[in-house]
Amino acid sequence: MGVAVSRYSELSSNELLMRFCSTEVICPNDPFWNQLLAFNINPPSSAEEQLMFDSSTEALLQKFLQNNPQTGNLGSLVQVFITRATELLAAPNSDK
Repeated sequence: MGVAVSRYSELSSNELLMRFCSTEVICPNDPFWNQLLAFNINPPSSAEEQLMFDSSTEALLQKFLQNNPQTGNLGSLVQVFITRATELLAAPNSDK
């Protein structure tokens, strides 16, 4: 679901992830979501990759858990998904 492939070691400094986890409130209609949802990363395929992924994202997760109660960015992300899913369901089926 996107074109930008990242490495696990780069996740901790990824601007999009840092903004999502920050104290900044991101409204559901912000163009930020298009960029974040275009971000693509392959899931870990080994225990070593999983450890690298976990260690690279641990600080971001802690920051997100601390800031989300004030920002509501997870709620905004859910709203974006609901809006896009509704749009997809309402679109005419092109398989016919």
